[in-house]
Amino acid sequence: MFNNRKDRVFNVTLCIFFLSIILKDFFKILTFFELPNLNYVFLIIYPLVFVLLLLKAKTLKIDVLKSSFIIFYLWCFLSILVNYIFDNKFGYSYNNILIAIFFYTILPLIFLLIIAVNPKYFQVSIDKIIVPLGVFVLVTTVITFFLYLMQPDTVIDFFMALMKDDLIVNPIQSTSTEIQLRFSSIFYSSFTYALFCNFCLFHTLYNVSFSKLTRTILCFSFLLLIFLSLNRNGYVVFIFMALFYILRSFIFFNRFSVFLINFSFICLAIIIPFYLIVIDVSAGFNSVDSLYFKISTLFSRVNAWDEYFNNVSWIDFLFGNGFVQGLGDSEFFLDNSYYHVIATGGVAAFCLLIFVVFKFSVVIISSQYSDEKQFVFAFSLFSSGLLSMFVNNSFFEPIFLVLYVFYPLSLALRYKTGNYFNTNKV
Repeated sequence: MFNNRKDRVFNVTLCIFFLSIILKDFFKILTFFELPNLNYVFLIIYPLVFVLLLLKAKTLKIDVLKSSFIIFYLWCFLSILVNYIFDNKFGYSYNNILIAIFFYTILPLIFLLIIAVNPKYFQVSIDKIIVPLGVFVLVTTVITFFLYLMQPDTVIDFFMALMKDDLIVNPIQSTSTEIQLRFSSIFYSSFTYALFCNFCLFHTLYNVSFSKLTRTILCFSFLLLIFLSLNRNGYVVFIFMALFYILRSFIFFNRFSVFLINFSFICLAIIIPFYLIVIDVSAGFNSVDSLYFKISTLFSRVNAWDEYFNNVSWIDFLFGNGFVQGLGDSEFFLDNSYYHVIATGGVAAFCLLIFVVFKFSVVIISSQYSDEKQFVFAFSLFSSGLLSMFVNNSFFEPIFLVLYVFYPLSLALRYKTGNYFNTNKV
């Protein structure tokens, strides 16, 4: 695939592009040590990738699914922009709007453009960088872990200082009797860290080009990293993907039945708001005082959903109010990707998202795979991503989009037999 010099240059450019996406939190963390923010340096790679893609594209394959993605992201763009111009109830600055448009529209459309030009480009680039990145994350976690064993208070103080500068979020898990560091390595949150480690674990597990010893060592290492994240959502994603792996033969020969899994997620996302409108949850819930099973943060999310659906106007509910979490003057949060889509673009955007999910599921199911692992890996990534969206605002997170949306899409759209993981043969 990358046999001549121009192809190799293009491949290297794409790899640098994806590296800059996955390492964006790390570059920001480095500013704590008064180093320049390399994210601004790597901004030059984005227009370069765009130009190279246009030069590379003889024809763009824009089907119904890609068209739906485009309409969805453009609707979010219009909702954010229109609400900023005519209302701006969240107090966004001009820079806030530029950031929102970049992450909610421009960057996802660049991902989609790579897929439209050739899905191989996306898949091969990720396969080339994911193992070195995974090893880098493993090394940084091991170093942090041993430092934590030797000087726990110093390490906790360091991470609290990072949180104070808004370079990471919520590094501490505590109960009434104990306190524990939530490892996040080079990422902004333990959730992103856990999602990345889950992807690395199962990418390694499905990768037949590794020796059994290498696969065993890497998988065990990534499993330990997931445990150290103390992120319950990450644990649930691991269990979900592990069940897919264990039942891969059954799932491969019963593809349509697993389509019901995605259907059930969408139904649940639709039902919960009606439940919150009818049932009073203001009295709270009983929680579990445990580092690993503490669910009080889940209940705070449910209360936020309840507050939103019981106070939103019909106009905002139908068409959105351009909400972008983490920007502006508002302290309001909505840690649920489905409801964040409604807050941003209204039910109109949510309906587009539902259509994308169903069309995406059909594409994955109908692809021609040479063995069961290819289908199960693609479908488990996408389905576990849909599951994780219930308690985190992950759908507009670039790392989530790369690994749990567009990577499985690139696998499915190849419509080609053969070993997907042997990048020397594509």
